[in-house]
Amino acid sequence: MKSRSISSNPSSSVQPGMVAPFASRGLDPRAPPPGDAGVKECLAGVGIPLSPKPRILFVDDEPAVLSGIRKVLWKEPYEVLTAQSPEEAMRLMTASSNIDVIISDECMPGMSGSEFLRVVRSLLPNTPRIILTGHANLSPAMRAISGGGIFRFLTKPCEPAVLNSAIREALQLSSRPRA
Repeated sequence: MKSRSISSNPSSSVQPGMVAPFASRGLDPRAPPPGDAGVKECLAGVGIPLSPKPRILFVDDEPAVLSGIRKVLWKEPYEVLTAQSPEEAMRLMTASSNIDVIISDECMPGMSGSEFLRVVRSLLPNTPRIILTGHANLSPAMRAISGGGIFRFLTKPCEPAVLNSAIREALQLSSRPRA
């Protein structure tokens, strides 16, 4: 598959082919933005679905793991939020409404991932929760699944395809409506 590069030249004028979708809807592309309703109508008119990205919150006390997650998921259609502790994750959850999936490490100082996800379950019962851990021990996994209503228990290192599959399946369960 050939890759194409897109460049922007601020001095170039709008091309006729670029104006056509807007002009066919009676909108001037050089006019001020029409507001939310007009933007939705305009985007719908040219076949572009208007849907915010699903928000995925990752909680891990290791910055290198969070950085790796961002690198693995940068092409995916998700908004990735990260927190280095359950406390930071709770602040993010309060500030950023509409978290669609929460993925937590199990072994963290202060509070385990299963304890954190048990709290999350009481606050956001319809948000799918996933444990991602480097310590694949069966008893914590069983406690996490039963006590925290865990959707999946994944082990590190986790293949990107496995992680993406788990996120996609969890998003199907997520109850948050998206525009």
